[in-house]
This record gives sequence, C-alpha cells and structure tokens, in this order.
Amino acid sequence: MRLKDKVAIVTGASSDIGKGVAKRFVEEGAKVILIARNLEGLEKARKEIGNEKSTASMSCDLTNESQVMQTVAQIISTYGKIDILVNNAGAINDPVHFHEMTDTEIKKLIDINLFGVFHMTKSVLKKMSDDKKGVIINIGSISSERAIPKVHVAAYSATKSAITIF
Repeated sequence: MRLKDKVAIVTGASSDIGKGVAKRFVEEGAKVILIARNLEGLEKARKEIGNEKSTASMSCDLTNESQVMQTVAQIISTYGKIDILVNNAGAINDPVHFHEMTDTEIKKLIDINLFGVFHMTKSVLKKMSDDKKGVIINIGSISSERAIPKVHVAAYSATKSAITIF
C-alpha cells in the first residue's frame, strides 16, 4: 500500500480516466476526494470504485476560483493535508475547424482546461509548500504533441499543450 495515509484530490473524477486514477489510489491505501461539477456522477463513480469509506465526493466548478479555494479549504479542514493533486478534469470541442469556432467555445476550453488547472494548483500549493511535500499531476493529451489527421481539435490541443509545460 504505497499511498497509505495519503490524501489525494482527483478532478474530473466522474470520467473514466479520473475514476480509474481514483480507484487505483484507493487500492494503494489513499483517501481520495473526487471532484467534478456533477455530484450525481461522482456518487456513481464512488459506488463503482467500491470503497466508499476511502472516498468522498465534492461538487466544484473549477472555472470559479473562489469556489475552488473554498473546496480546497474544506478538504484541508477535514483531512489536515493534501498529498496529491491530479488535475484530470477537461473539456474537448466538437471536431470543427478552429476558424469555425466561436470565441465562447474557445473560452470554455481555456477556462476548464487551463484555468481549472491553475485554480486547483494555486489553491493546494500553499498547503503543500507549508508542509514541504506534495505531488501535482496534470493529465494532458497526446493531441498536445501532434495533430490527429482529419480531427479538428486545435483549440483543445493548445490548452492541453499549455499544461504540459506548466
């Protein structure tokens, strides 16, 4: 149990990747806080993970910095620490040419895929710095490194590329 007594946050935890990460962390002994906007989806993920004692669900809109700060403060108040943050939450656009996307569609990707990562990271860094320990994992995408022929996700790729160097 490599993660015994560790406290981990996994964003986008109601998705397949987030749920898989959370499940593996629980199997390794961690207490995992599952975060996403949809509480129903999180509760379903908790049941699928199968260890509800080692998981907790918290609804949070990662594009809202004050909500993220409040959520992280509540986690710290409850558990006293944060050992691991997995920035997994993300959004992808419909496969349309970049020049056909509206600014609103592009801004949505930037808000979730980039600012969501920034907000969570900023919120946990103070505690991790004070404790002089902690791990932050940003989940990116292979599309940030190369184009996928005939799949038009340039704006998505740009946001995922930005977090790979963060």
